Amino acid sequence: ECENEDMAHTDCFCSHKIAKRCLFFINIFYVLLSIAVCAVGGISLSYGKYFADRSENYCVLQCSTQSSVVGCNCGKPATSKLPFYFYLAPAIGIVTLGALSLVTAVIGIVGIFRRGNRLLIAYIVIMTVIILTQFSFGCASAVVASGNAGSVSQEIYDSLSEYYNRFDWSYFSNVLPPACYVGMSSIIVSSSSGVPETETYFHPLCKFYGECVTATPTIPELQCCNAFDQCDTTRTQCTSGSSCISSVMSLVGAPVAIIAFLGLVVELFAAFLAFLVIQSRPGIIRNSATPSNIGATGGGEGLLDNSS
Repeated sequence: ECENEDMAHTDCFCSHKIAKRCLFFINIFYVLLSIAVCAVGGISLSYGKYFADRSENYCVLQCSTQSSVVGCNCGKPATSKLPFYFYLAPAIGIVTLGALSLVTAVIGIVGIFRRGNRLLIAYIVIMTVIILTQFSFGCASAVVASGNAGSVSQEIYDSLSEYYNRFDWSYFSNVLPPACYVGMSSIIVSSSSGVPETETYFHPLCKFYGECVTATPTIPELQCCNAFDQCDTTRTQCTSGSSCISSVMSLVGAPVAIIAFLGLVVELFAAFLAFLVIQSRPGIIRNSATPSNIGATGGGEGLLDNSS
């Protein structure tokens, strides 16, 4: 707290200038961070949207020749049962927050050079909202990345777990590891015209939840079975359907979660510095100095003024 003595006034004024400089540079960094947040969110959004679009296109393609397709509703129009659009929400949110953060950083920079406190107060309020919202999106993205997104993840698993080998995983080769479509099965299915047809599906070599294939396994499927009748994930070609889904979720959610939580540190520090700038402004110090002393210090608000 600044007392009425001249020396305390000088010390408080110097602290004010230091806080201003720190806030200025942290906001410059925050501008760059906001651009990075938008970029990461945009990349995650593109992956999620790609997977969602491919899911819909896959169902349209498969349902055009079959009456029943795993993971699809073969109605008119054909739609996917896999609710991948849910996973786009964290990425959309983080892009929006990145844009808002960029505007907030500009407000903070302008507020540093203004003598009034209104802009900095608005800066603190908006920053608080961003911190709370970004924390929520970070948590949501972390849940998505872990593959534990509640009922939505369960809906995906229910759609694929029993008939994972009747779903063509290779259709999503751009976002799935190669091990997710190493296995191959040829199955006679009923076409939409009622004539039986042979369909070939590419899928993981292990069952959906990581067990060994026991019903007429192929040689590669047998090679992926360890002594405990579980998928031998030490082999690069061996994986399960649930692991493949988790890899996609991690691809979509993990970068968003990391950038969201890293941004919280910068935002908390910036809000604290803005509070210090407001509290240490020479204009709010109740000083009994003479008019000449006030004139000597009142003009020293500049960011790069080194007088103390």
